Amino acid sequence: MQTELHSSSPHDPIRGHIAQALATAKRVDAAVAFITRAGVDFAHRHIDTSHCELRIVTSVRWPTNIRAVAELATRWPNAVWIHLAGNSPHEKLGDKYQMHSKAIAIEDADEAFTGFVGSHNWTFAALDGLNLEATVEVSCRASEPFATDLRGHIDACVGESEPFDPSQVDAYLAIQRALYPGPPPDYADDFDDFDPYPAIVIHAEDPEGLSSRHQLQLYVGPEGEIANEFIHGRSVDLYLYPAETLLRPGRPSAIPVHFDGDVTMVNTKADARVQQRQVDSAILDLQTPEVRQVSQFPDVRSASREVAIRLNNRGSRSPFVYHRGPRDTRPAVRDRVSFEMVSIPGLSPLDPEDVLRYLRKPQVSGSELLRETPSTIRREITVNVPSPDLYPDDPQTLLRERFDRPVRHLGRFTGDSTASGVYQEARDEFLIRAADTAQSRFVFSATHRSKR
Repeated sequence: MQTELHSSSPHDPIRGHIAQALATAKRVDAAVAFITRAGVDFAHRHIDTSHCELRIVTSVRWPTNIRAVAELATRWPNAVWIHLAGNSPHEKLGDKYQMHSKAIAIEDADEAFTGFVGSHNWTFAALDGLNLEATVEVSCRASEPFATDLRGHIDACVGESEPFDPSQVDAYLAIQRALYPGPPPDYADDFDDFDPYPAIVIHAEDPEGLSSRHQLQLYVGPEGEIANEFIHGRSVDLYLYPAETLLRPGRPSAIPVHFDGDVTMVNTKADARVQQRQVDSAILDLQTPEVRQVSQFPDVRSASREVAIRLNNRGSRSPFVYHRGPRDTRPAVRDRVSFEMVSIPGLSPLDPEDVLRYLRKPQVSGSELLRETPSTIRREITVNVPSPDLYPDDPQTLLRERFDRPVRHLGRFTGDSTASGVYQEARDEFLIRAADTAQSRFVFSATHRSKR
């Protein structure tokens, strides 16, 4: 028995080694997880079934080119098999089970046996040395244990597969799409700039100077859709602005005083008005909210509820940034990766026609094929901000100032940011969407609040 490691040293094409063994084959068995157009063309070119028996099994999963593999099944009926896989078992935060073998068993007329076992799929990138791959070639007699064991493995792969039926290509493609929706979102990422905070937020003017008090017992009489948000125990943030600095076009012209607390009483007014609950202030109109001093519950005839809120003074500050996510979801986080083109060390010259035939928009420099490498990662955070014009500055600017992180170099960083294999993390970019308010631009509900 002889062995030879084809390790793409680092980019040695393996197609020639396999083709040489196929040239004298009388029997070929292959279990190859992924076969693309390049692999189908390779099989057409180097497998001659006029003097050899053939069995090929591949996976339905992407990136197998189902329509191209159908050509093999049409040319060689009963010789091509397909493993259909499924959604379970499914490793947590990993992939579904699959037929993932890359094994080829070749026997010639003299009972000499050649086996290839490794990582090479039948794709252009693998066969022609673009990838970093490794496969062991074993030469022995067809009766030796290695040969029978390798054929036994391929038998097992075929046993869990079905004959490829060219009339079922659309069904195979549907299965492929169902199995490859893309990686799941990473909810364990390190984004923690916002806390869950189901609350009512009110911006109001303070013509009577009540913001100097340590506590307010506030009455509001909401009506319409926003009234349903006022429930007992619900958190409330109130921002009080000096007179004539809020209720006008444009952004507020003053920094407010922040109060926070919760709803202590809700009455629907269906049976009787509440007269006994103590309040010392009130907002009578949520469309143009002003906080006024009162000594008892006002009678606002249009209000569908009577609400009492206990609020504590937290001092002067620019408002927190609020987010209202559908189904209470947090701000959406997406990492955008930028790539740059670099050389492929040690790659032998490739046939330009093959490069154009098998690669999507290949990038070349002269006669050299280039590959992409990550250069920057920028995190985009989409925040649905109710009434974004109520902040002293664009909420995107505020969030950048409050949560600015230093740029980090990632990968094999050696101190030289231009070195190969190094990329960096760019600054976060906050994308602000204006969430519709339930009643007025000054009163809205939120699901999350920025930490600062």
